[in-house]
Amino acid sequence: MRFSLVKGSLPDTLKEGSIIDAISTNYDEMDQIEGVNKRGFICQTLQMIANATFLKKDGDFWLAENDDGKCGGYLLARFVMDIDNSLCYWVSQAYVSKEHRGKKTLDGFKTVREHAKKNFAKHIVAVSGRHNTEAYCRLLGKGYHKYATLLKEDL
Repeated sequence: MRFSLVKGSLPDTLKEGSIIDAISTNYDEMDQIEGVNKRGFICQTLQMIANATFLKKDGDFWLAENDDGKCGGYLLARFVMDIDNSLCYWVSQAYVSKEHRGKKTLDGFKTVREHAKKNFAKHIVAVSGRHNTEAYCRLLGKGYHKYATLLKEDL
C-alpha cells in the first residue's frame, strides 16, 4: 500500500474506476444523512478531488493505493482558519477500506498530521458522517475527541 498526497495527475498505476468504487462504498457505509443522495455525493467528491489535483484550485487529496492498483482509501482536506484564529487542517472526507481498518497497514494519518504541523496548523478537524464517532476517533488515533455537531437548515 502506498499513501501519498496527490498533486497534479492521479498515478498511472491506479485502476480506472477505483476511486469511484471507493467513494460509492464510503457512501454505502455511512449513516444515511437526510437529503444526501449517492449520485450527488459521488459528483461532489469527484469535484473536490479534481480541485485538489489537476485543476490546482483548493485543498489536498491523499490517496491510499493498494499494490493491485485499487483505491484502499482517500482523504480530502484543506487549510482554514479555525474559530480560535489559528490555522486548522479541515478533513472534509476520509475513507479507509474494510480490509485496512484497525490494522497498521494504513498508518498514513501520521503523515497527514506531519503535513498539517509542517504547514503551521494548530488543529486537525475531521467531519464525520457516522453516528459512531467514538469508533472514528479510535481510527484517527489518540487525542481525537468529539468537537462539535453541525446543524443545517434546508431552504
